[in-house]
Amino acid sequence: MKKLLSPTFFAVVVAAFFLPFVSVSCSTSGFGEGLGGFGEGLGEAGELDIPQGDIEVTATGLQIILNDVDQPEGLGDLGSDFGGAIQQPDPTSENFPGRMFAIMAAAAAILGLGLSFLRDRAGAVAAIVLGLGAALFLFLLKNAIDGELGGAQLLGFQVSYKYGYWLALLFGVAAAAAGVWRLMSERTAVVPPMAAGEPPPPAPPGEPPPPALPPEG
Repeated sequence: MKKLLSPTFFAVVVAAFFLPFVSVSCSTSGFGEGLGGFGEGLGEAGELDIPQGDIEVTATGLQIILNDVDQPEGLGDLGSDFGGAIQQPDPTSENFPGRMFAIMAAAAAILGLGLSFLRDRAGAVAAIVLGLGAALFLFLLKNAIDGELGGAQLLGFQVSYKYGYWLALLFGVAAAAAGVWRLMSERTAVVPPMAAGEPPPPAPPGEPPPPALPPEG
């Protein structure tokens, strides 16, 4: 049973990459407030085609890895007007913040799913290392997204992390914890405790027996 915990948890991490990971939302009113009078003037003059209402883009972990995040209509032209700050993702380049961390987290989970089936201590150690690695890369992914989009919050953009991200992070740590439990159990099984009052094992052939202890009292 203990040997199946880590592979099961790694399977959940892999499946979580198909779920929503991160969402970026913006209100056009908040965008106008962020730009101040300059933004309002551009909007009134019709020089910028800003989508009306609330805008929200949600990306799964797989979309982040493939750099295939959908973009609302109008934001591409808006980015070109402001020096390319907001552009349509190019699959040939790393445009999504922290994309490499998402790739490494997924790779660690896939490797953990396979290597944690190894027998004895090897599978437990692999689960610990790869589970902690997946969790670390997911944390670095969040840090990269927050750092890249931190300035955009002044324009009304908000970043939120969805249940897919938190499931992957939680079960990555759980896979490592299951590996620790398995490693401790295997170590205990190798050296069983000696029962109280049990006589010492017999001496190997060819060796003199240990000297008898003098009787008490």
